[in-house]
Amino acid sequence: VVRVLAYKNYLEGKKIKSFEYLKQLSRNERADLALLLSISDTIPPDDFVILYKRLARQFNNKIDYQFIGDLFYSKGLINEAEKYYRLAIKVGEYEPRALFRIYKLQGLDSEYLSKLLKQKNLFGKTAELTIKEKELFKKIKEL
Repeated sequence: VVRVLAYKNYLEGKKIKSFEYLKQLSRNERADLALLLSISDTIPPDDFVILYKRLARQFNNKIDYQFIGDLFYSKGLINEAEKYYRLAIKVGEYEPRALFRIYKLQGLDSEYLSKLLKQKNLFGKTAELTIKEKELFKKIKEL
């Protein structure tokens, strides 16, 4: 009955109520994890992480630390986002976006800058252009 209520509330657009029912389930199904991911944008990130980790472990899924970092980042919780981006990089499960966000948060002295510059994609080029831009501004100030 609780699972039915979770899905019913989700379909009615009541995502937080849906989450409350998901938390009450004692036995989860894979579809519950999919539902949790689809309502992640409306749930307080700390609450999401607790249930997400439990469900991911239950179904032997890798924990997507970059996704969690993105969730915190979207809520403006930068320190928490950086923590999860670092975890994603540490376990080797990340996209260049995680490197780029840490670089943007830490600035040019970031230890991740060299990793980012090696990327042959939009993020690597953006970091390269940002460095050149800062060098130009420095030269302009000197004039």
